[in-house]
Amino acid sequence: MCPFYGAYYGFFRRVRQSILLIRMVIYVLAAAAASVMFSNVLANLNILTWHYSKIFIPSLIYLSWFAASTWAFKRLNKQHP
Repeated sequence: MCPFYGAYYGFFRRVRQSILLIRMVIYVLAAAAASVMFSNVLANLNILTWHYSKIFIPSLIYLSWFAASTWAFKRLNKQHP
């Protein structure tokens, strides 16, 4: 066994965790953007109305929702060693 196995394992574990975090952030941003676009389609069809802003308020709502649900999913599906 390589004497540096522990160092390599720790490095690759941190890299894998950071890649997972980047993928989760991309998912949250893309899902929130798609939801804002869909809510604007509904607003243009007069199904849904936003009284203050068509972009800012829905973005805050959807970003907080997808961030909270992604965090909860990751926390509930954490695998224990």
